[in-house]
Amino acid sequence: MKAKVRGIVTQGRWRNVTLDGCCDERVTSFKINWSDDCDIAWVFTAADNARVFEANVIPDAGNEVVVNLFLEPVVGKCFALYVENFNIKPVLRWDVIGCEI
Repeated sequence: MKAKVRGIVTQGRWRNVTLDGCCDERVTSFKINWSDDCDIAWVFTAADNARVFEANVIPDAGNEVVVNLFLEPVVGKCFALYVENFNIKPVLRWDVIGCEI
């Protein structure tokens, strides 16, 4: 089922200060691809021209929710997130902002 997607929400791993500052693991930047058929027609978000999105860049705040909106909504069936940069390990929770059509 296709969705009209307006953006992406990301969140990294919570830093546990009781474990010697363990685990400020987070993705700091990423790209998004999307497809109408989930097979061969994968493209970067057209309106954003292969834009690199900023994710959880603030040290010790990897658990904060970061919202990135596209310049224009895109319609697709499958969405893929490609990590560009990360802190320690590429730990990430993400979801799309949009609705089924």
